[in-house]
Amino acid sequence: MVGTAVAAARVSPVPPLRAAGAVWVEVIRNTPLAVQFVIFFFGFTKIGIQYPAFTSSIIVLGAYTSSFVAETLRSGVNSVATGQAEAGRAIGLRFSQLLGVIVLPQAFRTVAAPLGSVFIALTKNSSLASLISVLELTEVAGRLNTATARPIAVFLGAAIGYLILTLPSGWAVGIIERKVAIATVISLAFLAFLVLVAVRRLQSTGQLDAARWRPLTELAVVRFLLGGLANTLKAALLAMAAAMAIGLMLALGRMARNWVTRNAAGVYVEFFRAVPLLLLILFAGLGMPRMGVDWRPFWFLVLALVLYNSAVLAEIFRAGILSLDRGQREAASAVGLSYWQSMMIVLVPQAVRRMVPSIVAQLVTLLKDSSLGFVITYDELLRRGQQTGEFFNNPLQALVFVAGMYFIVNFTLGRVAGWLEARQRRRPRAAAAELPPPEQVLEPV
Repeated sequence: MVGTAVAAARVSPVPPLRAAGAVWVEVIRNTPLAVQFVIFFFGFTKIGIQYPAFTSSIIVLGAYTSSFVAETLRSGVNSVATGQAEAGRAIGLRFSQLLGVIVLPQAFRTVAAPLGSVFIALTKNSSLASLISVLELTEVAGRLNTATARPIAVFLGAAIGYLILTLPSGWAVGIIERKVAIATVISLAFLAFLVLVAVRRLQSTGQLDAARWRPLTELAVVRFLLGGLANTLKAALLAMAAAMAIGLMLALGRMARNWVTRNAAGVYVEFFRAVPLLLLILFAGLGMPRMGVDWRPFWFLVLALVLYNSAVLAEIFRAGILSLDRGQREAASAVGLSYWQSMMIVLVPQAVRRMVPSIVAQLVTLLKDSSLGFVITYDELLRRGQQTGEFFNNPLQALVFVAGMYFIVNFTLGRVAGWLEARQRRRPRAAAAELPPPEQVLEPV
């Protein structure tokens, strides 16, 4: 409901609504989910907003997922022919009627598969509720590991549980089609009410007082937090490089002619893509030391990030290769190139260029996910933000400041991804415009 309301606001003819929808999406989507959990459950208690852990997890997961639902629906709305909206206006339909009767039903059908992927991601993201001690599958697995000291059996059991939850969702992505005009209005009103309540609570409890924010302007504090950001970027960059290399090999393996290689790569991708990243981090940081692996938290975090993101990037690379014209493979074979030569010389370079926006978007997600390193005591930005809040007794302000730092970095990378996508769309037309006329290419016979 909230995602639909935000999508409606983003395509609204009213500028303030469009701006409010854009702010909601950009702020929520570019702030790591772990940071949002910590702010809502631990920071909001300072202004008297306190809910049970389960209710808090529903609110945070709902808000975070709504930003992705909104963007997915907005792409579906933009795919509806302009003539249909004009026809609706011509017969006297108001914007809300036009949206609920004509546009949104078609948009839902168009983006059924992407919405299915969003809700599969929501299922995996629910594992982060264990950060506030909600008794869900990842939390149960952690307690079992502590009690039994059998990390491999516990990890595999939890992973199979998530596979059972996510795979059927991937096979059945027939999404509901409903008229949502009333729900949209209610959701927008509810969001406005929540913002008003939050601002009044902040004012009444003194959380907006300058004294609470002043420590965050001190050079030593800023330097301390920037050091945490540097640690975050260090882990993310190393994981990015390794995940891209392994992801490319997995993509080629999934398309290999040898059935053993093809199926082994397929099992790796499907398994690690379906297992929540938090579960992988907990297994690496808490389970592997029980098996005699004595690494620093940095390497456990990088290992988990690589395992998860290499599986996702493998599918992105594979999609890019499959999107290329089949004639290019045939032409490569015709000039004597082997299967692997044609892949590495002809197909992969084009696929990488074509999928650059998707690759950058996944790398932004990886950077946000690196904030989960605080659960295994890695000294990254979120952990230093918590330490700062505890030292100055201003946890809400410190965590909001940290969220702002994440937002600036992720928003900048998101704009880069958008620019690359726009550039990629313009490239074919530009290339076509540069072609000489046929009479200059073909010699007369």
